[in-house]
Amino acid sequence: DLKKHLTSSTAPLSIVGMGGIGKSAVCFRAIRGSLDHFDNLVDINFEKGLSFDSLLVILAKKIFIWSEEFEKLDTESRRRLILTELGSLGRLLIIAENYETISEGLLSCNPTQDEIKVNNLMEEIPANVVVVLTSRHRNNLIGEYIYPLSGLNNTDGTDLFLKIANNY
Repeated sequence: DLKKHLTSSTAPLSIVGMGGIGKSAVCFRAIRGSLDHFDNLVDINFEKGLSFDSLLVILAKKIFIWSEEFEKLDTESRRRLILTELGSLGRLLIIAENYETISEGLLSCNPTQDEIKVNNLMEEIPANVVVVLTSRHRNNLIGEYIYPLSGLNNTDGTDLFLKIANNY
């Protein structure tokens, strides 16, 4: 399902589930099978407290536009330049890991200005860019396709354990 979405849609894809359930592993496996459909790939790990300005610097470095001139630009000029450059990179894939660090504040109705700016930027990404994010929360970006992950039920978990343990 994920590979099909990655190759046929530009809607953001949110892989959601509890912490440690394997969102990143599922994400990277789907991407590995879809890489030939993309010209470029950018991965970003959203850490707690990531500022909007820091995200712009990270993106500038990942898409190779970081320079002394870029450093001298104001925040709005940096944002516009990054969006323009993203639009010129062919079919691009952005992997946004741990996006709950941004959406958590938005869902709490008490977001910081940085969380609002980061989320707005992610929603302004040009149409040639596919965003795949991992998050513990649903409703991360407008128009996202949500792919929920959940653990095994008790019967399946027990059966799996017995199959593996039986070998030992």
